[in-house]
Amino acid sequence: MDVKKLEKDLNEVLDNYYRELSLLDEYDKTPVTKGELAEHLKQTRYALEGIKNSIVGYLENL
Repeated sequence: MDVKKLEKDLNEVLDNYYRELSLLDEYDKTPVTKGELAEHLKQTRYALEGIKNSIVGYLENL
């Protein structure tokens, strides 16, 4: 894996994360539920795991 592939992978992870969370209306004043917070946490974990996997994959190929 080269730096361009790493950047592509990281951008993909971030794009997926944003796409999943963009369903929330940032101007809505309604309090969030515990379920919504749990979903946000799950999406954050997926994004962080994707970032970690991309970086580790890059480093393993140095």
